[in-house]
Amino acid sequence: MSSKTTKIAVGTVAFVAVAGFVGFGLWKASQPAPEVFQGQIEAQEADIAPKVTARIAQILVKEGDQIAVGAPLIRMDSPEVKAKLAQATAAQEAAQAVAAKAESGARPQEVEMARLNWQRAVAAADLAESTFKRVDGLAREGLVAAQKRDEAEANFKASRDQALAAKAQYDLARAGARSEDRSAASAQARQVAKSGSAAVW
Repeated sequence: MSSKTTKIAVGTVAFVAVAGFVGFGLWKASQPAPEVFQGQIEAQEADIAPKVTARIAQILVKEGDQIAVGAPLIRMDSPEVKAKLAQATAAQEAAQAVAAKAESGARPQEVEMARLNWQRAVAAADLAESTFKRVDGLAREGLVAAQKRDEAEANFKASRDQALAAKAQYDLARAGARSEDRSAASAQARQVAKSGSAAVW
């Protein structure tokens, strides 16, 4: 009985398995076939162009990313732009230095040098005047030729004018730059600052 029961159990399991397999096959056959479509999909695409020529150093987004307006997409590297920026920065610093120099006026050493030049010119003019008076007196007495008198007079007048020019240089050094020069230097510094940033970007 045990072998007959075993045969029945094995037969029943085999029948259920075959029936299940046949039932699954019939069910699968009754399902509609998947539909296959061919075609094209339209995607939204945008071309980008940088304002400067450069190499792409890093791509910050990947295909399929949602991108917000104004978000950086790439990092660019341009030695030319870096050089222009350095050049513009140097020009701006130079213009600011000229403006600062115009604002501060002459250094104390320059003022002192101008004062000493003026004093030397005054001493030379005094000596030339004394020499001219002596030679003029000698020329009136007929002891010196008129040519020597004329030379002494020309030397005196040139020395006197040289002293006046040296005094003007000294006064100029003490007064410093004119307000127009200071304004022009300041305006030039501002112009270089604006044009430097515009040239790079």
